[in-house]
Amino acid sequence: MFKYENGVLKIRQGDSGKIIVNGLNPDNNYFVYFAIVDENYTRIGSEIMVTSNNKDTVTITLSASFTDKLVVPQGEDVAVYYWGIKVMPVGLPDEDTVTPDFSKKNVIQVYPKIVEGAVE
Repeated sequence: MFKYENGVLKIRQGDSGKIIVNGLNPDNNYFVYFAIVDENYTRIGSEIMVTSNNKDTVTITLSASFTDKLVVPQGEDVAVYYWGIKVMPVGLPDEDTVTPDFSKKNVIQVYPKIVEGAVE
């Protein structure tokens, strides 16, 4: 489960969840890309891409295996990562990087995994 509070995305390492992107123009079809980086701007995992299919909203799903790569150092209560979204019209060279505010980093606070949830 993810929470979005005061401009900060909060997740627990190894949990799955969804990010909803609203406000797309349904007259166009878009590729919507999502990526996470660490404090050195090193990408964590691969970019995730979804297609809008002429809808005004898309859902980006982060799997448990993807968020498991967001490591919280031993002894730390939280790790900080950053996210970004890029929207590109299908078949057109234009693109927009979508962020709430270009002057701020889009923060993800990752909390340590507590329960694995594996069934034997």
